[in-house]
Amino acid sequence: MKESVELLKELSMAFGPSGYENEVVDVIEKELRDICETKRLNSGSLLAVKKGNGEGKIMVSTHIDEVGFVISKIENGYGRLVPIGGVDPKILPSQLIKIKTREGFQSGVVGMLAPHLQKKEEKKDVDFNSIFVDLSCAPAAQVGDVATVNIESERMGEEYFHGKALDDRASAVALILAIEELSKVKEHADLYALFSSQEEIGMLGASTGTFGVKPDIGIAVDVTFADNDLAYAPKIEIGKGPAIAIGPVIHKKSYDLAVKIAKQYDIPYQIEPNPGRTGTDADAIQLAYKGVPVLLFSIPEFYMHTPVEVISLKDMKWTARLLSTFAMEWSGIDVH
Repeated sequence: MKESVELLKELSMAFGPSGYENEVVDVIEKELRDICETKRLNSGSLLAVKKGNGEGKIMVSTHIDEVGFVISKIENGYGRLVPIGGVDPKILPSQLIKIKTREGFQSGVVGMLAPHLQKKEEKKDVDFNSIFVDLSCAPAAQVGDVATVNIESERMGEEYFHGKALDDRASAVALILAIEELSKVKEHADLYALFSSQEEIGMLGASTGTFGVKPDIGIAVDVTFADNDLAYAPKIEIGKGPAIAIGPVIHKKSYDLAVKIAKQYDIPYQIEPNPGRTGTDADAIQLAYKGVPVLLFSIPEFYMHTPVEVISLKDMKWTARLLSTFAMEWSGIDVH
């Protein structure tokens, strides 16, 4: 098994915008092949199954896609971009991007007209109409090719890690670590680990994956905004443990058990009130099949959907421990 930081870097730098997750699946499948069954699904997701001798069937879903771009138009060696998922165009000028072409990966540079060359009426907020990608080093690029930002992910000191696509590959690492922990014991419920596709554009992987698994309970693991500093919500802090969501869509008995486990096993945690839909795989899980009770655990993160997302490695490992311990403690809880 790889060290968690090494695995996080490999997954962060893997190419995997929504609908193109194969490279990410390859990494995860290789990591898990010796400790559990894995199966590639038609949706592009990967399902890993870790059987136990406890009662019940738990499905944990972490999405493995990332935000990215489609080349929508090419003129005179310059391309235009449209986003896959939620991308703020203001972060893109001067970024290197990695383009998946029919001749392999090639590089581009995102640019825009320099401020001192802009006319007064052109000086406005950056949007996708005002940026372009220089395709000088990507002669094979065609309309319809997809791309992501291209940046080196790395550890920062002992605690922190930055890179692209930590939303949600940090959660994928947490789920892999949880499976590794469960491989050491037998006293746990059957765990179905869904590494889901296309969350950023509609949660296709979670929806179809849940229908196939038909779990007794589903847990979505994602990231959430750290230091949000909103007047109407508690501040979720990086390095203080995973955030456990509470609200109308969350299964109350399972929420109580998750909090009890965190307290009992000294796992730092935070509470994140959620008044409605969560914007995560939990929404798709809840609506699939005949309706599935859900929980949501979130890793606090800075700079979501940017090239330099930041998480605490401690939060990632505590999330893994919460998942594995929940699987060991949960056994056929009444979900009604």
